[in-house]
Amino acid sequence: ASPELMAGIASQAIGKIQEIHPRGLSDIVWAFATLGIAEPALFDAVAQQAGAKVGTFAPQGLANLAWAYAKAGHNASLLMRRIARSASSRAASLNAQELVAVAASVVWLKVECRADVEELAKEGQRRVAVFSAGERALLKEQLRQARDLWPTAIKTLPKVRSPPRPAGSIVSDVGFGETSALGTFQREVGKFGFIAQDDGTDMFVLPRSCK
Repeated sequence: ASPELMAGIASQAIGKIQEIHPRGLSDIVWAFATLGIAEPALFDAVAQQAGAKVGTFAPQGLANLAWAYAKAGHNASLLMRRIARSASSRAASLNAQELVAVAASVVWLKVECRADVEELAKEGQRRVAVFSAGERALLKEQLRQARDLWPTAIKTLPKVRSPPRPAGSIVSDVGFGETSALGTFQREVGKFGFIAQDDGTDMFVLPRSCK
């Protein structure tokens, strides 16, 4: 997409921000973050609008919203604290991917919401057995960063132990920082491809050179 087109979309969205429903708010910042397009004014407008109604977001929308701000490196701290609070209050209703996305995004942006991150991490610990290899790796990294930020409060959380790495597996970057997942490269489609994870699910991947 051309910069001019995306700038126009951002401008239109800002002008109609009060008319956009929760899913639309999360979808638009997710799209801009995925494309790597910086539109600070758009992210600020969405943060203000979404922050007032964060409790109405579905779990997936909440996770996408958190991930988008972390991916874009746009630290709307008030919004992120409200996302963390909403997610922790209904942690049992979030699936593994949503749980990890919210927790990792909040920690990645270094937002101060210790109690909520701790609750999300504990919920993740309770359900770690059903996580995929990628989700388990991301949770492990999230806990490591949380301990660095808040060592006194987080130090008692148990460690996440990943399964032994099988022969023929490769490591792929799946999210923030140095997190990784185990799997075997399955197929390439132009500038992207798919990895068959060791848990049987497929993961969409981009090479590090792609922006």
